[in-house]
Amino acid sequence: MIFQDVSKHDMNVMRVLKFLQKSPAKPEQGAKQDMIILSSAHGSVSVSQDCLVGLAREGYLQAHKDEKISLSLQGVDYIKLQKNSRLADIHLENEVCQKRVKANLAESPLAVLYRMKNSSGQSFLTEEEFNAGERLRSDFTRGSMMPRITSNWEAHVISHSRGATHGGVELSDGALSARLRVEKALDAVGPELSGALVDICCFLKTVTQVETERSWPARSAKMMIKTGLSMLHRHYHPIAQGRTSAGILHWGAHGYRPAL
Repeated sequence: MIFQDVSKHDMNVMRVLKFLQKSPAKPEQGAKQDMIILSSAHGSVSVSQDCLVGLAREGYLQAHKDEKISLSLQGVDYIKLQKNSRLADIHLENEVCQKRVKANLAESPLAVLYRMKNSSGQSFLTEEEFNAGERLRSDFTRGSMMPRITSNWEAHVISHSRGATHGGVELSDGALSARLRVEKALDAVGPELSGALVDICCFLKTVTQVETERSWPARSAKMMIKTGLSMLHRHYHPIAQGRTSAGILHWGAHGYRPAL
């Protein structure tokens, strides 16, 4: 998770992750319909269902056969990153809202390119290009398009909440909408560059990996990625182009009459 909403929600996320870092816990229905109680040998902690499901979808949690949950390796790495991370304010927007978030610039290959400087001392990627790549990654994650490497216990968490069927439908609709946005974005970029963008932005492959797997010349991938991100930005922010003049429609000699 590169982006963290600058809000109280972040504190709740870290509280839950640090609790699960001690030992696995069993989720149980809380007193309120939208609350889940995590119980372990170290005590218990309450967490909203939305927060817990969100952590599961991000891959920070893993399920066990005894219905307990614990931190995944990705969750452990996330806690380590928070202790020594390079955070920067980034403006992120999608079709629904705009917000200012904190980005860990040490986490993704795209962020590495964003930190690079060109000959004039400016960032190799513009903020617009960087945001376009993160918007693609956000939709890719929301659409559940990342291959699962842990058990899918999201439905298990929801099943512990009474009357949560409607919430599951909303999640499915949101995932479908995200997938459609990803498809449109990649179609706009074209097949020549869309695969490399997915590798860098979504699968977090390094520039060197992309060059090796695609047999591209050394140090060529970053320019290809920059070009693809520029096209992606234009897709997300199309420029209105009006017709300035009627133009010449047909040449004809004196006395010419069009056929009816």
